[in-house]
Amino acid sequence: MVLVIILANISYALSKVQGTEASGAIYIRADGSIDPPTAPISTADNGTYVFTADINNQSISVERNNTTIDGRGHVLQGSYLNFSYGINLSNVTNVTIENMRIDAFWYGIFLDSGSDHRISGNNITNNVDAIFLQSTANDSISENNITNNGGWGVVFFDASNETLFRNNITNNHDGVVLGPSSNNDISENNIANNIGDGIMLYGIFNHTTFKSSTTGNNITNNNIKNNKADGIKLISSTNNTISRNNVIENQLAIEANYSSHNRIYNNNFVSNAQQVLCNSSWNTWDNGCPSGGNYWSDYDGTDSDQDGIGDTVHVIDANNTDNYPLMGMFSKFNVFLPYEKTENVTVISNSTVSSLSLLIWLSSPYEGLQPGQSFIQFSATGENGSVGFCRLMIPRTVLNSSSYIVLVDSYPVNAIELPVSNSTHVYLYFTYAHSTHEVIVTIPEFASCLVLLLFMMATLLAVALYKRNKQLFKGQRLAKLQ
Repeated sequence: MVLVIILANISYALSKVQGTEASGAIYIRADGSIDPPTAPISTADNGTYVFTADINNQSISVERNNTTIDGRGHVLQGSYLNFSYGINLSNVTNVTIENMRIDAFWYGIFLDSGSDHRISGNNITNNVDAIFLQSTANDSISENNITNNGGWGVVFFDASNETLFRNNITNNHDGVVLGPSSNNDISENNIANNIGDGIMLYGIFNHTTFKSSTTGNNITNNNIKNNKADGIKLISSTNNTISRNNVIENQLAIEANYSSHNRIYNNNFVSNAQQVLCNSSWNTWDNGCPSGGNYWSDYDGTDSDQDGIGDTVHVIDANNTDNYPLMGMFSKFNVFLPYEKTENVTVISNSTVSSLSLLIWLSSPYEGLQPGQSFIQFSATGENGSVGFCRLMIPRTVLNSSSYIVLVDSYPVNAIELPVSNSTHVYLYFTYAHSTHEVIVTIPEFASCLVLLLFMMATLLAVALYKRNKQLFKGQRLAKLQ
């Protein structure tokens, strides 16, 4: 039954044609003119077009390249006409759609045979499909609220090198759908409470065989929660990477049908009604050691060597095994170094870890720590009375010393540097009694660099103040002489 529904959806996608206008249409012509000129849209430079009022029961078709359509918070309102579009971009490049609400169309935004578009900061709601892309490339869809659409939230069909980043995609029928599409990046989105699947990747079915695959896509750092069907569904999809996602409280965390050679690791599979279902699929469920596999909330293995990875493999079925199951949830945090450099600190912990950052002491709150010394700080929370643990992976560019100190609520704890530490990363493991704790890892060597930087900044500030005061004093003297 599930496969029949999926095939019906694929057939539906293949039968889609370019949308039709609502009862009226507004055009941004190739020469930059607005047709009709009475439309509530203005432009000062034939490059940026701004809504001056809400637009009701009209579509917008953009025929001009290198154009920005700025809704300025206004509404583009439709009336559910079959195959109507709110905004149509066909055979154009480099168009930006931003800052508007798009409501009650068949397609909220329809992109066909173009590239390099940007869709950002919009509220796209109560349509059939919110955003539909076909035969497109190199587009960016970010920071939109895509909710309460009766069909699909975002659809990629024959699309490549697309970016779907930091969108809220909730309460649609399905969240994100990728037809035969390749090399797309789906990251840092909230994909939750959809009636069907959170994310679906599928190939095209032709009688008894799939003839085209969805391949080379990266699905990373998404929150995929409480979808009523699958969190992630793969059908005839190969060589995709699925990592660092929170897949929580879905009916089925991940389903793979005729999908092999995908890499699935460092995800948190938590409290799903069923974790995995595989049908004729062979996939890799870990990234080797020391990176590890996934966190499974139903894994009951032990960790006798205290490295944050289970002693026994997690068997999914005869063809799918997580060889390095994680003993705690996986988290990744950005830390910011001098000279605009960013590094990542990853954590495996059975605590809830939050607010990890790299800071600098401005005073000496603890004995033995010097002003200007840098440190990593975060919060760790767990059920009172249980034992908590953290495994930190810290880049050597941040911590390249064995003289660090780990403090839990200002008390030093015994931190083990794991044997898997290498020339690029330090792996630290330590335990504590659970409650809510402040954890600090001091960084001796890095401190000298920061102290020097602070000294340089203070010196430059002092020089600037001296020059300013000198100039002010000179001006005052000239005023007195006059």
